[in-house]
Amino acid sequence: FAAAGIATEPGPGQLDADAWRFAGFSDGDIDFGLDLDTGDVARGSSAGGVSTGGLYAFEVAEGDTAMGVQPTASDFAPGEIVLRIAHGLQTLTTIRIGYTLYARNDQDRSTAWSVGISTDMEEWVDLPDLELETAEAASDDPAWEATTVSTLLPTELSPEIAGEHLYVKWRAEDGAGSGGRDESAIDSICVEIGGY
Repeated sequence: FAAAGIATEPGPGQLDADAWRFAGFSDGDIDFGLDLDTGDVARGSSAGGVSTGGLYAFEVAEGDTAMGVQPTASDFAPGEIVLRIAHGLQTLTTIRIGYTLYARNDQDRSTAWSVGISTDMEEWVDLPDLELETAEAASDDPAWEATTVSTLLPTELSPEIAGEHLYVKWRAEDGAGSGGRDESAIDSICVEIGGY
């Protein structure tokens, strides 16, 4: 991934447009199936310290590039990233979801992240165990800091979320503080689906 845009037939550094959807950028919502290689979803690679809003390929550690955002007043505050997964199961018995959130705390405003799942993009099951918030007060020496979370959904939720696709939505919004916003990046996404 190099934040080179999204495409239904992705090239090097691009995301698969059939699997990813974005909302909250000033360029407008970017739905599944849209080819776009300029603007907010194609800000390129960076080690951090950017100011222009958009989607970046942040190098959060040596050899580790994560899908990241720089929120601004007009970009991704709030914003959403949705991953669509085809599973083909009639009934889901277990779902485990995990990810790592990297944050570069260089501003005096926190960003609150929440996660939900759905099978129709209309009704969502919130996953409070996956909620994270970046620090409010800016660090004197900003660096990428990682927090990893995961959750196993209760089996009683399975009938409510069975279907052809599973959608996982990360939502970011302003938290405490004021002024600029921290850079954040999502890494090491793990979705395990079991059924019969």
